[in-house]
Order: sequence, then C-alpha cells, then structure tokens
Amino acid sequence: MTVTATLMFCGADGPDAVQPDPIPTGKDGPPLGPAGNGEPGKADLFGIKCEHPAGPGLPGIDGGTAPPANSGVNGESAPGGRFTCDEFVGASLDVWNHGGNGGKGATAGTGGNGSPGGNAGKQPKACRDVIAGGSGGRGGMGGRAGSGGNAGSGGNLTVVLGSGLPSSLVSVDSRAGRAGDEGQPGGAGTPGASGHKSDGTLAPPAGQLGPGHAGLPGKAGQSGSMSLKSDSSMGPTAILITILPLQHG
Repeated sequence: MTVTATLMFCGADGPDAVQPDPIPTGKDGPPLGPAGNGEPGKADLFGIKCEHPAGPGLPGIDGGTAPPANSGVNGESAPGGRFTCDEFVGASLDVWNHGGNGGKGATAGTGGNGSPGGNAGKQPKACRDVIAGGSGGRGGMGGRAGSGGNAGSGGNLTVVLGSGLPSSLVSVDSRAGRAGDEGQPGGAGTPGASGHKSDGTLAPPAGQLGPGHAGLPGKAGQSGSMSLKSDSSMGPTAILITILPLQHG
C-alpha cells in the first residue's frame, strides 16, 4: 500500500473584526428648543414705524461623526520549525507552507442626524424685511470602515534528502495567506429640518458632512522560498526539513 505523508507548517487565520450589534452611530444634534427661535419684532404704538425687526432663527446643530469600525486581525505567518526523519518509508511527502488569511474589517455606522433650525420671530407689518430662519444642522459624517487584516507569509523552507531518496518524492505547496477585505464605511446622517423665515417660507436646507472614509485592505504576504537538496552524509532514506518564519506582509 502506498502512503503519502503530509507535513503542515501553517499560520492561523486572523479572525474577522468584531461587528457590534447594533452598529454604533454618531450622536444626533441636540434640539434647540424654543431658544432657537428668533424674538418677535416690534412696531411703534400705532403700528406704523418698525422699532426693531424680528430676530433670526438659529441654525440647528450638526450630527456627530460615527466612531470608526474595528479592523480585521492579521493572519499569522507560517511558524518556524525543524523536522527530522531517520528513515522515510512512504511513497511521497507533501509539505504545506502556508500563511494565514487576514480577517475582514467591520462595517461602520451612520453619522448622527442634524437638529432642526429655529424659526424667525414674528415680524410686524411695519417691519418689511424678511428675516431668515435657521437652517437645519448638517447630517454627521459616517464612520471609517474597518481595515482588513494583513495576510500571513509562508516561511523559507529547506528540504534535505538522503542520497537514497529521489527529489520527486517531495511536493511543496508554499503560499501566503489572503489579505483581509475592508468593511463598508458608514453613510452620512440626515440633515435637520429648516426653520421658517418670517414670511413663512423655509430657510435653505442643510447639507451633510459626507459618508465615512474607506478602510484599507490588508497587506499581502510573501509566499516564502523553497530549497531542495541532497546530502550523502545523511542516512540514505533520512529527511531533514527546516522552516524559517517571515514577518507579516
């Protein structure tokens, strides 16, 4: 019966980033309340002369930026080691020299919502200017996406065979792990409602601070090197395998 022996020098995969449930979001802009509304204007006793115009509505408060998401964990590189066999009797030997995969980054939350703008104060007929209402607070920026974990590297592998073993006996699979993918950035929060001008129309709408920044994909690893030699000073069916670890990509 033919027997294939397998040796594995493999780094562990990095776990994906922890994804909170619910995903944390930015804080909403606090409401202005009645203090956000403008004071009413005032006319003279006869309602003919404008003594002072109404006050403008205050702008709403911007929503907060969502916190950044967690990043994936780096994959481990293939560990170093030394394997010796004084007498190999199998039909073939497979050697795996693999780096671990990087974990995936988490998804970020949305930005906080802006609070509504205040209304302009009531304007008497004697005061003809249109007084501005407050624009709503801007929607907060989404959170930065979590970055992917770096891929682990394969090691530098050396296989030494005794003179009685053919080089075709050994099959080596050396490769780096797969770099982790980045998560999704968070979207912008919702702008607050605009306040009313003194003529009853709405103030210009508020904008948004924008979506969150993208995360980074994990860095690639190295596949490592492989060297196959024959040594007549060893036993004819002996095998010596050494592996030197590499750092993360």
